[in-house]
Amino acid sequence: MWFRTRAAAIAVAAAVSVVAGGSSGDAAHAAGADAATPMAQAQEQAQEQALAARASALTATQPGRTVAALPDRQGYLTTIRSADGGVTQILAAAAATLSESPGSQSAGSDGADGSAGPVHSMSAVVTLGRVTDAAPVVALSDHDSLQVLGVAGSDLAQVPATDATPIADPATMSPAVAAGSDQLYEHVCLIHYDDGGLFHLYGCADTFHVWTDGRDSHHWGMETRFFGTGMMHDDSFNADEVTGVVFGPGLHGGSSVSSFSPTEMHSLGSCHNTTIGVTLGVFTLSDTHESCPEKEGFYDVGPSWFKTKWDGDGDGPSDGGRTTHGVFSWYKPSGVDAHLRTLAYQYWWE
Repeated sequence: MWFRTRAAAIAVAAAVSVVAGGSSGDAAHAAGADAATPMAQAQEQAQEQALAARASALTATQPGRTVAALPDRQGYLTTIRSADGGVTQILAAAAATLSESPGSQSAGSDGADGSAGPVHSMSAVVTLGRVTDAAPVVALSDHDSLQVLGVAGSDLAQVPATDATPIADPATMSPAVAAGSDQLYEHVCLIHYDDGGLFHLYGCADTFHVWTDGRDSHHWGMETRFFGTGMMHDDSFNADEVTGVVFGPGLHGGSSVSSFSPTEMHSLGSCHNTTIGVTLGVFTLSDTHESCPEKEGFYDVGPSWFKTKWDGDGDGPSDGGRTTHGVFSWYKPSGVDAHLRTLAYQYWWE
C-alpha cells in the first residue's frame, strides 16, 4: 500500500476536474503512478475498471445525474443538475443523490448597500450511497477535494492546504486505540451553485474512528468535524448578498450523537477566531476558525444529526463568504453502517 503526497494529490485533482473526458485509469497513471509489480498494476487496473463500470451504471439510474469514478480508488464524483439550473457535485466514497426544497421568496431587509430585494432560500439533503467497494486507500485533504470540485483563487485560499491522509482499514483497526491515535475513516465534500453561478456553497465533513469496545469490535466511537461556506461573487449595482448558511451531517439509524460543539448561537460584533471541540475517550477533536457577524453557532441537534448556522440577520458579503463549523462525537453499534448517511444544507441570499 502506498500513500499519495499532496503534490501528487493535486495532479489527481487536475485530472479529475476534466472528468467528462478520459478514463479514470488513464488519469491516475498520467498523474504519476507508483512503482508496482505487473501483478499489482493489473489488480489496480481491474479495480478501476470495475469502479468505472459501476459509475456508468449509476449514471443511468437518475436523470440529470452523472457519476465518475476517481483515480486510485478515491471514491466517486457525483454531479447533479437541477431543473432550475443549479448544479451540485459530491465527492465521496459512494455515489450520492439529492433532494432539494426551494423556499418561497419574501421581502428582504435593507442591507449595507441600502438595497432591499427578495430573499431567496434553498434547503437540500445529499444522501450518500452505501459504501460497497473496498475502502479508499487515501483521502484528499479538504483543500484538494475542493480544488477537484472547482473551488479556486481566494475562495480556496481560505482552506488550509494539507497532505492527503491514509484511510483507516476496518479490518486492521485496533480494539484499543492508543491515546491521540485517531484514524480517519471517511471524507466527504460537496459544492452547490445557484444565482446564475454567482453564489456557491461548499463544505466538507471528516469522520474519525477513535474508540472500539473491547468486548465488541463492531461497536465504535466516532468523531466528525465539518464546515459549510456560502460564497457570493456579485459586482453588480444592488449586488446580491449571502445572508445565511446551515450545514450538518446525518447518521444511519441506530447510531447516536453523544456530544457536540458549539452548544449555542453566539452574537458577534466583529470577526474573530473561535475554537470548538469534543472529547470521546482519550481523543479530542477540535477546530479553530474565524467567526463573523452577526451570529454563528448551534442550530439543530437530534438523535442522529447535528447542524450549525451562520446568520447575517439579512446582511452579508456580496463579494466574499461566511462559514459555519461544527464538531460532534457519536456511537455506532454493531450492525449499523459507520459512514455518514446525509449532508444537509440550507442557505439564504438576497
